[in-house]
Amino acid sequence: MITLSLKDELEYKLNSKIIFILKNTHEIIAKMYDIRDYILLNTIEMKEKIEGMLSLDPKKGSIYAAHPCLHPELAEFFEPIKSHTSTRKFLSWICNFFGLEISHKVKSPLFYPSITDELMDKLLCIGPLNKIVLISPEAISMPALPENFWIRLVKDIRCRDLIPVSNVIDVNNSIKGSLYVKLDINEALRLGLY
Repeated sequence: MITLSLKDELEYKLNSKIIFILKNTHEIIAKMYDIRDYILLNTIEMKEKIEGMLSLDPKKGSIYAAHPCLHPELAEFFEPIKSHTSTRKFLSWICNFFGLEISHKVKSPLFYPSITDELMDKLLCIGPLNKIVLISPEAISMPALPENFWIRLVKDIRCRDLIPVSNVIDVNNSIKGSLYVKLDINEALRLGLY
């Protein structure tokens, strides 16, 4: 989401138009920023067709991975974030990754998708919407935070008389003490933005 929010700054820096190549699951985020120039690929297509063609530097006409985990040459730079040992704020770190001035403010989305009636029906089976706290303990491109972090967080949420809900791909990764509700990426984003 942060990368898409920096599109204007990146285009200015590179003096070139950027066309994002996104996983299908990220399309809703592009729409939130009214970004219309993008190509959608599923995860398998992304791995098979794109990852072998990546450029080390962002330049006109090249495919550049906008995620440090796809740049082995940046392993040392990425390690503190990946291992959760960095004391640096993520925004300044990602701006540094893109070579942008840290003074840039993150552009807010132009629209936020609302909760649909169908999603509302699903959530009301859990409890009042203002009591639901969505947690996402799984990680895809980085190591997950330790399970004991999530267990403590769930206990804290419950102590506040709130309802923790695990947003996971694999139901076995739900955190003990939280509820599991099957949400697709669009539903999870809509709930998370509520």
